[in-house]
Amino acid sequence: MKREDFPIDKGLVDEFIKLNTGKWSDSTVSDKYVYINMSMVRMQMAWVMPKLLYAKGVADKENAGCIALTWGENEVLSGLFASMSIKHVSLESMNRKDIKAFFLAGFKTLGILLKCKTGEDFKKVKLFGIPVGLSLYEDILRTSTMSTIRSLRNKTCIKKIFHLLWMMYALKDYIKKYPACFNIADDLAYHEWMQTALFKISGAKSHNVSVVGMEEILLDDKLHTVRRGIIRHEVYEKMIGSVTDEQVAIADETLAKRFAGLNGRDIDRQAFAGKKVLSKEDFVNKFGIDSSKKTAVIMAHTFTDAVFNYGVSFYKDYYDWLERTLKIAREITDVNFILKPHPTRAAYHEDKDSIEMMYERLCQRREYQKYSRCRDNNRRQCRRRVCMPWRTCHHYG
Repeated sequence: MKREDFPIDKGLVDEFIKLNTGKWSDSTVSDKYVYINMSMVRMQMAWVMPKLLYAKGVADKENAGCIALTWGENEVLSGLFASMSIKHVSLESMNRKDIKAFFLAGFKTLGILLKCKTGEDFKKVKLFGIPVGLSLYEDILRTSTMSTIRSLRNKTCIKKIFHLLWMMYALKDYIKKYPACFNIADDLAYHEWMQTALFKISGAKSHNVSVVGMEEILLDDKLHTVRRGIIRHEVYEKMIGSVTDEQVAIADETLAKRFAGLNGRDIDRQAFAGKKVLSKEDFVNKFGIDSSKKTAVIMAHTFTDAVFNYGVSFYKDYYDWLERTLKIAREITDVNFILKPHPTRAAYHEDKDSIEMMYERLCQRREYQKYSRCRDNNRRQCRRRVCMPWRTCHHYG
């Protein structure tokens, strides 16, 4: 079983545990529990501690116990949780102990493979009335080298569908044994989306808690998350008229620092740091832009980052969105199109299935050359090579 990663100085955390032990009320045994779902959390103290402190506050108010969920086991994490009287449960261990869940997940996976021929069919899959297909779709993209799902008939999809369904069946059984009154979540996407819905139908309230604040997670009658954007838009509409010039100046300064790679998360700083800012004239000259035409920028999203975070779109996923957009753009000759990758795409393994590859396939129309034999006799490599009608495969010749 994979060990849960928790990169921290052991001497430092041991000292913290020593000082922390005995200062919290015992909340490991109860008839109801506050679950702290950290299956999607960056295991760093800045992300972990807000959830633990919030959980203890809720547990004291509800006279409940506390259970922390992670995928794998880690004795340092277990010691940290124990010092706050929080029970540590590994989802992988939970799975292995639930044989019934194993077989139920196997039958469900087989049913999905027989019923769903495409990724679009896959999105409609439900479990316990929860629309888990969207969550499974997102999770597969985020944790594999895939950028879109055309078919489920491959080892990656089968393995991940079965594993996550096994977790859901096992977690449902576990919640029956240790009833949930509250769920503290980190994300509204991937497998945590369907976990939150499971807590909802189990009677628990859910809050999102992180370093940036806290908010209640709302689910509609179809168990879809009411997205943050919808809630915040209503708030911003009320606030927009009261924004002062001083606040605008602060916002401009914050944005300038972000583009300079001086603030934000680590992946944001890495994305913007060291980038050169060009004037419009320099950009036009550098890239040979035809100034007599209008210019449009296609700002691509990362292919694998929370694909359905804002609900189902007009497109199958972000990959499909960009693919269709480029097919339209290549037929329009009186506009300059600039294709801009997402600045943090490196954090989402896009190099495995990149925008450059899509651009070359769809927009670089080179004559296709078909050869009957492989130059280096590496037949396995040649079979894996994807050759499109306007692309030359360098393995043949």
